[in-house]
Amino acid sequence: KILFLDEPTIGLDVVSQKKIRDFLRDYNERKKATIILTSHYMEDIRRLCNRVMIIDHGTLIYDGEYRKLQAQHGGQKTVEMTFLEQVARQDLEIFGDIIQYQGSGATITIPREKTAEITAQLLKKLPIDDISIHEKDMEEIIREIFGRR
Repeated sequence: KILFLDEPTIGLDVVSQKKIRDFLRDYNERKKATIILTSHYMEDIRRLCNRVMIIDHGTLIYDGEYRKLQAQHGGQKTVEMTFLEQVARQDLEIFGDIIQYQGSGATITIPREKTAEITAQLLKKLPIDDISIHEKDMEEIIREIFGRR
């Protein structure tokens, strides 16, 4: 009923990692087993875990859903854009904080709760050729959590 795993994919190639993750997901669904996974490898956690517990020196500092942890601590999203034509820096400043700027492309951060609204405005008002939106890495979130302690 309970399966304990410690770093189940560490040292494996990407094909084997996927096979292990697929097996664990299938096993969990078929057997309705609780899987307790300890890992420093965030990709395992992202792909396998709905619930996350962060423990620091025996003290529980987070217990909840993976996506909620990301939402609570990943307050900004990063938007990377390339443009069909040059865009002035001041035309970007109204949308978010500029991280990187070249006339033909830029990277900005925006509040995660305004992602849909700001992205729609960017696409409507700027000559965007390509756009990608990124969450803050879970590793970065974990570093920030431990850095505050």
